Order: sequence, then C-alpha cells, then structure tokens
Amino acid sequence: MSQILLAGLAASSSHMIGTAPRRSPLHVCVMSDRLLAITALVKSVHASKRLATSLEYVIITTIPEASVLDAMPRLPVRVIAFDHAVKSLVARGVVPVWLWQEWQDWLDWLPSARWRTNASLRPFPASRDPKHAHPLNLLRLYLAELPALQQLDRLLLLDDDVLVQHDVATLFDTPLATDTLLQASCSMYHLARLGDRSWLNLTSATLTYSATSFIGAIGPQAYPVCRSADASGPCAPAALEPLLLSLESETNRARPSSLREQLAWNFGVALLPLDRWRAQALVRRVQRWLEANLIHRLFPPDSLASGLGIPYLIFAGSVGCWREEVVLDGLGFVSSDDLESSGVQDLGVYIALHFAGPDKPTLAGLEHGQTVQMLAANHLERTTSRRRLGGYLGYGYHVYGGYDLLGGDGGCYKDPGLCAETTRWECNRCVVDCQYPGICWPDPAVCGAGTYWDCFERKCRAAAPSHGPFLFCPTC
Repeated sequence: MSQILLAGLAASSSHMIGTAPRRSPLHVCVMSDRLLAITALVKSVHASKRLATSLEYVIITTIPEASVLDAMPRLPVRVIAFDHAVKSLVARGVVPVWLWQEWQDWLDWLPSARWRTNASLRPFPASRDPKHAHPLNLLRLYLAELPALQQLDRLLLLDDDVLVQHDVATLFDTPLATDTLLQASCSMYHLARLGDRSWLNLTSATLTYSATSFIGAIGPQAYPVCRSADASGPCAPAALEPLLLSLESETNRARPSSLREQLAWNFGVALLPLDRWRAQALVRRVQRWLEANLIHRLFPPDSLASGLGIPYLIFAGSVGCWREEVVLDGLGFVSSDDLESSGVQDLGVYIALHFAGPDKPTLAGLEHGQTVQMLAANHLERTTSRRRLGGYLGYGYHVYGGYDLLGGDGGCYKDPGLCAETTRWECNRCVVDCQYPGICWPDPAVCGAGTYWDCFERKCRAAAPSHGPFLFCPTC
C-alpha cells in the first residue's frame, strides 16, 4: 500500500461541530434500486455521526419497503416507494419527463439516427448508458415537489456510490450564498502528462463547462465540431452552443455569456435548499429545459450529456462548491498513483468518498470491520495494479464524461452496429462491453492462440499466465 494512503489511516477530527442537541433530525436522501449500496452508504453515514446529530434517512426506491428496513434494522429510515412518489407528483399537476409520450418515443428511436436534428450532440460512446434516462436519476430534479418532502427546507442528497467518514452535519449546516440553489462537489479530473508519464489529475473548482463534455462544448477538452450534417460522432454541431445560449437567456433569465464560465460539478454529494426551489418555482425551469431538449433533440436521454448536462443548464449560475477536502470524487476512475500525483495526502480528511466511475469498490469488507478509508485504499491499490498492467485504456478511450485519454479528437469512433450484440466498436476493433467498458479483447483474426491484444501498444503480446486471453475483465 502506498505511503500516501497509509498516512491517512489515522482518524481525523477536523470536521467536528458543536455538541448541542438538535430539535429535529437532518434529512439524508438516497435514490437507488441497489440494496447493498444503499445499506453500505446509510451505515457509513450513521457510524460517522456524532451523538448530538439526529438523522433521518429518506430512501426512494423500487425495492420493497420490508427488504430495505430488514437490511437496516433500528436505523431511522423512511422508505418512499418510487411508484408512490410518481403518483403523488402527478396528483399535484407535475408530470415528470419520463411519463411524456414524446420522451418515450425518443427513447425508442435511439438505436437509429432518427432522433437527430442539426443541433443534436453526437456523444462519446462511453457516455451512453440507459441509467442516465432512468427515472430514479431524473427524479432528483422534482424532489421539492414531492408531498412527502414538503415539510423539509433542506435535503442532503447522496449517490449510492458514496461512503461517508465524518459527521454529515458539517455539510447540512453549510451557509449558502443568496443565489445558490445547489451546493455540490466541483472536483474534476483531467489527463495530465509529464514526459512519458500520464495520470488523471484532480482539480478543485477550476474546470468550467466549456472544458468538459457535459454540454456539448466545442474545444480540445470537449468535442470536435461535426464536419457534416450526417456525421455520426462523437462531435458537436456548430449550431448547438448558440442555441444553448439563447435558451439559457430565455429560460434562466441569465446573461448568454455566462454559460461557458460556470464551474463543472456533480450530484454525488449535494445539498438541496428545497425551500428556495419552491420559492423560485424551479420545477418550471426544469420542465422548460426538458421540453427544449425534446423539441431540439439537444442530448440523447441515455447520455451523460443529458443526465448531467441538462442539470448543468438548469442550475447555471446557481451552484456553490464544497470547499477542498470535503468530497473526494471520481474514485471509480482513478488509482492511488493518480491521487499521489494530484497531491492527495490523506484519504481520512475527506467527509465523503464518491466512487463515481465504472470501477466500484467491493463493499463486503465493511461488514467485517473494514473502515471506509481502508476499503478505499485497497480499492485504489487494485486499480493501480490493473492500470500499471493495462494503462489508461482499461476503461476505454473516453472516461470521466468523455475525456480522450489519448489526446485525440474521437476520430476512431465507428457505428456500434458493426459489432456483435455483446461488443462495441472502439478504435479499429470490437471490444467486450461489460461492467468495465473498453476491456481489451483480441479479435481471433488479429491475435493467435496464447496471445492477447495490447491496447496501449496496439499489437499482440504473449499472454501472461495471470490474465489469460484478455487483458483483464474480472466480471464479464
């Protein structure tokens, strides 16, 4: 285990707050259909709280209530059935986007080019996933309108791939600027190079919307411009950004020049001032942006550009960033080598660890006395071992929202229809499409028996006994 991770095994008390008991509980919300992940998150939050902190956990899920309560006995858990939540929204006159017939039709069109207009983003293949269009992902935009939450002024929303190490009251009690409608993590990674060495470098509140691929910006760290109307991508039409600026001015009542300058953020650990959402009728802005996306076909609903890009547009100019060393993000992309190169000295100082990305930790160790910090350290060390073997292409060419780890412009993309059902085309070959996107799988016509395809060198190599015919694919 690296020295930088060992240094963090001592407990930190830097996030403690006053000991006065509270009159009412703080509310922590999780929306998920993964019981093991929900349980690990809630237990980590509860184990990290101080005695003076009173908490209630709001679980919005499709899992039966009895199963959730059985997994977390004696904890203050309130389960809201997803179906009930949707019906209660409709009863209030709020029809969520996934119930719109036009939205459902669009989802049916996605396998073809029928959904496109001259302003439609052609996203990176790695950013396409049905989870972005899942109602549990979209429901967060409607939380202020849920009758079951009407009595709440604030809500701490946690993704189910978050684990907590310190009292979340520190986050819940954060003072918000007057115009803030969301407090979130603004830590992002970008590919850094020094000589022959490459790593994912952590930045805190420095990357802007224009430096990410979430709103279809054109630039070296986002998308190339589409060279023709029938371009398959990944690329952004020249008409897209001017349209977004016009819609922002009309929908958000904001200056058109402000969009590119906004700081990139994510929903993993987010404080929602629900009272402000209601006072400003935020749900109207939500519906207008979703309607605009439907009318102009800006972002396909199964893309990260839709799942996060639309919220980027909704909350432009209204996001506050957690201070440094509050949330450590992107742990499903990075290794311990990346964190050391980024200057991360101690995992233990962070209140929350967010395993955003394709590589999730094994949670079983938490049930056997393993701390969150040790679990994270072991997870990062395993990632480091795989990374050193396979390079950054172990997760595909485009990670963390579509960043091209080879520094190219995505020109290697071909229509995924060229590949079999369980594979996809990636840079001149079909690769297995499983839990770890971009796994290096040799085409038998390219590599012979006893060899595997080396993604980084792009040639066949003798297969080492440890990984057999493919580079690595532990869960296929």
